Amino acid sequence: MFQFATGRLAAVFAGVVSIVAAPVQGGDPLADGILTVGASGFEFTSINDAIDAIPGAAAMADYTIQVHDANHREGAEILTDGKNFRLSGVVGRSGEYPVLDGQDTHRILRVMSGSEVNISDLAFEDGLGTSNGGAVLLINGSTLSVNDVRFRNNAGERGGAIYVNNSNARLICYDVDFDSNTATIGGAVMTNLCSSANFERCAFTSNVGTDADYGDVIHNSDETNFVYLKTTDVCGSNRPFSGSISFSARLIIEESCEDPVAGDYDGDGDLDADDHAAIGVALGISGDTDGDGDVDTDDYTALRDQLGICAADIDGDGMVDATDLAYILGYWGGCSAP
Repeated sequence: MFQFATGRLAAVFAGVVSIVAAPVQGGDPLADGILTVGASGFEFTSINDAIDAIPGAAAMADYTIQVHDANHREGAEILTDGKNFRLSGVVGRSGEYPVLDGQDTHRILRVMSGSEVNISDLAFEDGLGTSNGGAVLLINGSTLSVNDVRFRNNAGERGGAIYVNNSNARLICYDVDFDSNTATIGGAVMTNLCSSANFERCAFTSNVGTDADYGDVIHNSDETNFVYLKTTDVCGSNRPFSGSISFSARLIIEESCEDPVAGDYDGDGDLDADDHAAIGVALGISGDTDGDGDVDTDDYTALRDQLGICAADIDGDGMVDATDLAYILGYWGGCSAP
């Protein structure tokens, strides 16, 4: 239902440029500040190996690890090792983000103490954390900023997509989709003691926390944490939040993630005869489908057009037969409410 579009066109353009200008092999991989990762023909085949090559004293802006695989399987948890860097995907011609795939066997990324990492234009999918953080775990004193990223189908005991650990761990999210992540506590995100998390222009769709005492979307475990949401959409969650959460600007929370069906007046997801009764109740006049204040042939025509049935099929069963005739005869004469 929800899609983040900010930066998508620029990301696609950048991806096409990167495809046209393929990296040159050989020489010092650190020389241009871009470390390319891919299955074949790139400087590294492993993100962990690329991180190992970054100097320990480097600033975040000094080096970018660029993922070229459409589906990258590291085969083990990615460890930032206290390094600072940017991690980004090269968007394919179809506009799809490269996927970091946990294969339902391991957590995808651990942002370790002292690291400052920026992630953009990637998808984290099928990560599995046996304890904290299905896709990402932030450790004490680390900072993770995330832009134009999707977290989908990740699972953990606490924080299905992301777990923010204590002691000044910071999470900053802009234009991020959290879709169908699960955990016992905090289906999408959980924050622990003395940490912070900021979400702006994000979407949380069908995330599930299985423990009914905690939020499906975000659980903030302590009032000393700062958790802030701005211009964010939430759907498909019975208990979106638990713990102390701050809100600003537009926040939309919807029980269903399905787009409404035109003519589905009773909200059951389909078009049928029950919608006739439902709109009459809503307008205060039973049977007044077109809302003109009376019940006449125009109301039947309006309902028939919404339901897509033929004019003579009174009961909407797809057949014109004796049942339809009997219905009409039953109301022959002066019009009264059915």
